[in-house]
Amino acid sequence: MLSAKQGDQQARAELLGHLLNASGFQAFILQHGTGREVYHLILLRLDEAGVTALGEAVGRPLTPVRVGPVSAIALPLEPGAEIGAVAADYYNPENGRWTASIAFRRLHD
Repeated sequence: MLSAKQGDQQARAELLGHLLNASGFQAFILQHGTGREVYHLILLRLDEAGVTALGEAVGRPLTPVRVGPVSAIALPLEPGAEIGAVAADYYNPENGRWTASIAFRRLHD
């Protein structure tokens, strides 16, 4: 069983990504920062129609984040976090840049 401890944050994110991939979606995992300050975030790649449909389902427009050539919707797992929202500690939406080093990869089953 996964706990609420920080060490399980990566496992929870990867589990969500694998579930999305198994459901036919294209999920990526983003690793923000290094060492003990690493944060893992699942990004869901959707086309424009998919972003619009998901925004309608959650009741507000969603803005994708950019990672190189990939535009995706963030799926944070923290309590109270909203679909598509990335904390300002990690991403600056004004300039479209991440606030620290990132690693980005597609999850494969």
